[in-house]
Amino acid sequence: MKAITVAPGKANSADLEEIEDEPPAEAGSLLVEALALGVCGTDREILSGDYGWAPPGRERLVLGHESLGRVVEAPEGSGFSPGDHVAGVVRRPDPAPCPACAVGEWDMCRNGEYTERGIKQRDGYGAERWRLSPAFAVRVDPGLGMAGVLLEPASVLAKAWDHIDRIGARTKSWAPKTVLITGAGPVGLLAAMMARQRGLELHVLDRDPTGPKPDLVHDLGGTYHCGADVDLAAIAPDVAIECTGAPQVVLDVMACTARDGIICLTGVSPTGRLLDFDAGAFNRDMVLDNVVVFGSVNANLAHYQAAAEALARADRRMARPADQPARAAGSLARGVREPRRRREGRARLRQAGRLMAERIEDYALIGDCETAALVGRGGSIDWLCWPRFDSDACFAALLGDESHGRWLIAPADPAVRVSRRYREDTLVLETTFETAEGVVELIDFMPARDGGANLARLVRGVRGRVAMRTELTIRFGYGRTTPWVSRMDDGALRAIAGPDMLVLRTPAELRGENMHTVGDFVVEAGQAVPFTCSYALPPADPAAFDVETALEDCCEFWRS
Repeated sequence: MKAITVAPGKANSADLEEIEDEPPAEAGSLLVEALALGVCGTDREILSGDYGWAPPGRERLVLGHESLGRVVEAPEGSGFSPGDHVAGVVRRPDPAPCPACAVGEWDMCRNGEYTERGIKQRDGYGAERWRLSPAFAVRVDPGLGMAGVLLEPASVLAKAWDHIDRIGARTKSWAPKTVLITGAGPVGLLAAMMARQRGLELHVLDRDPTGPKPDLVHDLGGTYHCGADVDLAAIAPDVAIECTGAPQVVLDVMACTARDGIICLTGVSPTGRLLDFDAGAFNRDMVLDNVVVFGSVNANLAHYQAAAEALARADRRMARPADQPARAAGSLARGVREPRRRREGRARLRQAGRLMAERIEDYALIGDCETAALVGRGGSIDWLCWPRFDSDACFAALLGDESHGRWLIAPADPAVRVSRRYREDTLVLETTFETAEGVVELIDFMPARDGGANLARLVRGVRGRVAMRTELTIRFGYGRTTPWVSRMDDGALRAIAGPDMLVLRTPAELRGENMHTVGDFVVEAGQAVPFTCSYALPPADPAAFDVETALEDCCEFWRS
């Protein structure tokens, strides 16, 4: 079994090494296979030799404290079952225990004798498999996919909000309306998400004007502020959560809150930097305005459970409740402008010399009522936003060229004649290619949703023997992101980039070629070669399906 290990106190000592075949049983009764591992600033400090402690009697520590795994073995009565997605709590109470640890609040440990997975005297979750006590396991909604690995940082913010609520209860009139989050990294965005779930007016301050951060804040319904000239006092937040640890930002935040305000510090600042600071004015404002400033770190089991609930309520592209509007409609209702990533993507695709793959009138539409694809006369799918109409495109050649994503299935030699039609009363597209060697039919459709998003293509030989070629270029984010492609145990190809995953299944032989997936095959009269492509949120692989059966069901769906 492989694990990521490090020698604490020694810089650049990380290694991927073989350890024991299975994690020791005394580590916990749940056996878990790793699905994802998060990396944060604490891991960076450990890797640089500035932090961390190995287990007693050992020189090396298994790294990793932000976990996501799938239960393999679970004893009866544990509350867990094989297949459950779980995350492990990081901290363990001290053995004494101190008063805080004695009541399950090890995040408030008073004597510092606690231990932590992947940080302090306990091996972490950076192994292929790990064990966990049910008492320190938290069930994660599998619909979150890889985003479930955010549970640990989310628990830190759940604690912050818990303590904000408790402090606010000091007065019966506490009714916060506005929140300021400083820092739009993962921790800051999780704090912002929880603020919106509380119905607060959201303001986020960050120094980066580009990238996905502004759009993520806008999608949450918040206001994104950037630059040194932002007037924080004009925002006058009732609550401020500081997530950067930058000393000047910390001071600025402590000077901007409304009366009776609450400031939570979650970022750890570097030492050694001196700033001019009027301690007298600070004390005067804190006292006269009844302002509270407190720090927060780590989380206990109750906070992990609250974080799991918050993540489960978050907007997810594949798991949006049917009674809620799509995100684009919500954004328009709020007056939010079109996301920057889409504008930049279109501008990039319209560079000089980049033309549409085909004329717009040469495209036919197929869809499943939740998204749609455009199929050119030449057999290339040049546009598809997946899994919803308002998702980013994974095929965007329509606005650029083949390097921006497409899926071509066509005769290897130029077709002499191409004709197309829809099956009666359906969105099932049939394209007929007539070549000198014979005739083939390409059937394209998107099955009606039954828990998954799928695209099916079926090549049927009508006459003769026709050499065919397929070229698949997956580029998530409107042609911006090239996925990592690997072959699954059943021979299918899996393409993953961040939260997006496509799985391609076909009996045709495929190979990688210059960052594209290509294949050459021959279809004779009476033969059929199916292709399926499915979208899913990793790590859950989409199920395979029979194309012929799906075709019949799709026709029935449209005609019903």
